[in-house]
Amino acid sequence: MNQHLDRSNAKALYEQLTLELREGLLNQFEVGEKIPTEDELVKLYNTSRSTVRRAVEMLANEGLLVRRQGKGTFLSRKLPKIVHEMDSLRPFVETFKEHGESPSTEIVKYAWLGATDVPDHLKPEFDTSLFFRQIYKSGLSVHVVADVYVAPWIGEVVSKRMLEQRPIFEIYPELVDDAELISTFTVSCGPAPAEIISIMELSPGAVSLLLERDTITQDNKVVDHARLYLRSDVYSLRTTLRSSNL
Repeated sequence: MNQHLDRSNAKALYEQLTLELREGLLNQFEVGEKIPTEDELVKLYNTSRSTVRRAVEMLANEGLLVRRQGKGTFLSRKLPKIVHEMDSLRPFVETFKEHGESPSTEIVKYAWLGATDVPDHLKPEFDTSLFFRQIYKSGLSVHVVADVYVAPWIGEVVSKRMLEQRPIFEIYPELVDDAELISTFTVSCGPAPAEIISIMELSPGAVSLLLERDTITQDNKVVDHARLYLRSDVYSLRTTLRSSNL
């Protein structure tokens, strides 16, 4: 890596360092390999810790680097750009695969909730819910965190093992008499909760897309409510509309 930063350059030192690190790390390190510590980079480039920290943070936000608490910072890769179609009910895993990704998922929370923890708009329907949190990952990065509240009449027959093996939308047709489901989506954008930022290893205050989904049967029986937090630097959401015949 080039160890010279030009202090007479109009470009800020952290911007220079970001450019140097981006090229140098990609040329000298393998994906998954630990990069030098902040202290080592401070000495290597003869610059301040704040300059190093800001440059590393920018590369982490790009997805080139990923931080592991207590372990260090590792070379990841540039984040993919993924367009998720919203004109049908389909799992995010399929979207990953369509974009050439090799995704993995993990259930990181699985529990029954009492009345105080069920989302308010679901309480008229039921006062307990099966809750699970599932993360979607490709490479070294978590791209999606899904918090799903499942109706008790479905939760009673869905195990954690089932959810680890198959997307929940592949399970529903086996459990719902009327296999055709209706989902309503609401999309917003804003600062992600601190817990989600920690899971995705984003900078404090980072913005995420929030996709809220309510799924019901044709006879209006509630199936689930989901809150999906998506990295806004990875995901775009798209739907197709057709005009009706006049």
